[in-house]
Amino acid sequence: MKTSVPFSFHHIDHVLLLVKGVDRALAFYEDALGAEVEARMPAHAMIDLRAGLSRIALVDIDDPRGSWAPLGYYAQPADVARLGDSIELSAEAVRDIPHAKRVVIPHCGHIPHLEFPDQFLAKFLPFLRT
Repeated sequence: MKTSVPFSFHHIDHVLLLVKGVDRALAFYEDALGAEVEARMPAHAMIDLRAGLSRIALVDIDDPRGSWAPLGYYAQPADVARLGDSIELSAEAVRDIPHAKRVVIPHCGHIPHLEFPDQFLAKFLPFLRT
């Protein structure tokens, strides 16, 4: 059963999250964030959710079909040259986004909730309450 949430998303274009056990993650995003399933792609162990205008893709890395997703990816020098330094870009972005909060977890790639779950939750949960 969905519950009402005390906040709403304005816009995140899309986020790809690698999860261990999609059922628990799906329950969280549906119940805590009010997201709705938009598509299921079992061949890729992936579920697409919609939260307002935002798309959240969950990939179950416990499922062998989710092995395509990059685990522990860190930007290589060629990526930084092509895309820019993501830490510096995040510093610029937070200045332009009202009420934004920037948190850097050292040595973390694209999946902080799996790479450093304690540090991620220590910062993310209080942010949701604000």
